[in-house]
Amino acid sequence: MERSSWIRVSVHENGSQEFQGAYEFSLFGQRWVVLCNADAFMEALKLRPYKIKRASMLSEAIASLGVKGVFNAEGQQWNNDRRLVGPQLNKNHVEDYFPNIKLAARRLIAKWENENGTVSTVMSDLYKHSLYITALSILGMDFDTLDNPHNQLANDIGELFEVIFKRSLSPIQYWKLPFCGNIDGGRELSGRVLSAFKRVVDDYRKEKLQRQQHDENDVQKNGSPKTFLQKLIDISDGDDKKLEEERVVCNLATLLFAGTDTTSTTIAICLWEVANDSILQDELYQEVMESGLYVDNLTLTDVSSGFPRLHSFLNEVLRTKGPGPFIFLEPAERVEIRGRALYPGTMICALTTTEGYEAFSEIPTGPNDEGPEVFCPWRWLKHTPEGSLSVIKPSNKYGSYMPFGHGARVCPGASLAMAEAITGLFSILIRFELAPIENHPPLRRVSRFTQTFDSEIQLTLKPRQ
Repeated sequence: MERSSWIRVSVHENGSQEFQGAYEFSLFGQRWVVLCNADAFMEALKLRPYKIKRASMLSEAIASLGVKGVFNAEGQQWNNDRRLVGPQLNKNHVEDYFPNIKLAARRLIAKWENENGTVSTVMSDLYKHSLYITALSILGMDFDTLDNPHNQLANDIGELFEVIFKRSLSPIQYWKLPFCGNIDGGRELSGRVLSAFKRVVDDYRKEKLQRQQHDENDVQKNGSPKTFLQKLIDISDGDDKKLEEERVVCNLATLLFAGTDTTSTTIAICLWEVANDSILQDELYQEVMESGLYVDNLTLTDVSSGFPRLHSFLNEVLRTKGPGPFIFLEPAERVEIRGRALYPGTMICALTTTEGYEAFSEIPTGPNDEGPEVFCPWRWLKHTPEGSLSVIKPSNKYGSYMPFGHGARVCPGASLAMAEAITGLFSILIRFELAPIENHPPLRRVSRFTQTFDSEIQLTLKPRQ
């Protein structure tokens, strides 16, 4: 492997190295560029979504399974998808999905209350909790994942996600080799999952047609808010650039996959931090307890505007320990970054967490002058003129806070993810006192589709009085 640095490398007394820009290397003939500085990262992000695109190795791996939605779309196709998909996930629409978030939280708590004080499948349960929310909000399907481990479609989705992960990180596109097209079972899995989604789409279109034929109002028969799928079809049907049926189905799949693993991993990281820091846990518990709220009477306004300590803690976890510490990109045409020309085929790895970055004006100093290189759960707090606490809204203008991306390609599901995470953490903290089991095996962070732990989190749960 050959490596040449573009930038000055500072070697500190403790032996650590600080890269103040970017560096490149060649691996098996493939040119790689790593952006490890906010300025370099911002140069690349300003060229998205047309001059720099998501890495082909990821996009092609996902598309090979028939999943072609807003996540892996590029150029004009991305613009068409995003224009119709994004608005259905903004804060106003999250209000319609919020009852599903609360229902999932109640089911998770009920399951853990029956675990006799120890939960040995924290990450698995949180994944099922997130899948429940996304399936109910996007498709209107109750998978009952926490209580029913035998739901075939839910299991197919989980297995298909594993295939996507394997194909995304494979050094060769093995599914294109002779006689290897279905060696991982992806063809049958994607066929079953996408067919099930198509049936849901077809059912709603039939229901909508029947209403139109009978000149009925466009409302749900049971009076409940519309699902994301129903809203997407309605807005698409009235648009001059209507989404084709395949794009509707694939965008449903894209959002289901993208929204489940990232949010569940984030909540898991938060719980591990809390379980290992009793002072942090006590302060968060005091905040949720003093609110006088419980899951049943919690509102989206409470979750969005209240609990400043909980928000500050979550912001800091996302900034430094989030599930997406890097993003893979590549030029769609010749571009320049840090004065160097990059051509199509060059792989770009951009670091999105800011541990190890130099200080940025966007990152507030902690209450004890903690700099941005230190994990500080209270750095996002400030006092109002009335003396109460409020939370500083993170800014990603200069690249300091990137868990949901930047600019045009910012994650459309950010509001839904934050509502799910805050509600989940609130529900768990107000009900249980958490601690790792005795002699808990060490946990390491490993890279899969997201960066997660290499083994299960196992916690003791002591019910709060």
